[in-house]
Amino acid sequence: MPSLESLQPEEIEFLRWIGCFTLPPQPLQEALIKAYFHYCHSFEPVLDPQEFFNAYSKGQLCLLLLWSVFMCVATFVEDSLFLINLFQYPLTFKRNAFQRAKTLYDADYEKNKITLIQTVFLMGHFYADAEDRLGPWH
Repeated sequence: MPSLESLQPEEIEFLRWIGCFTLPPQPLQEALIKAYFHYCHSFEPVLDPQEFFNAYSKGQLCLLLLWSVFMCVATFVEDSLFLINLFQYPLTFKRNAFQRAKTLYDADYEKNKITLIQTVFLMGHFYADAEDRLGPWH
């Protein structure tokens, strides 16, 4: 799990302000993770399920990776779960998750090279709409 010791206090405060350290409620997290392993993992197995669930159950999963997974599968989860959990639409959540993952990435939050590769691969799946000029491809 990454350490915040390498970051400046103002960087940590900025990450907190963006919401990087505030995860969605547990039911939404579980639905997103279930959707990832049901819909995405079989096509692009970039994560080791056993390692993922072991780290997740211990609360040791990297936030950068977790936000990337959430972003990747937001459109596969029922809209009602987002409404219940304070997000108006899955696309709004997806944009927020991408922004949080990108902010953590830009802050050099994670040092593990494998986690960084997994994260960048997942973040590459972000697509908001045809008018998105500032997404991951730019």
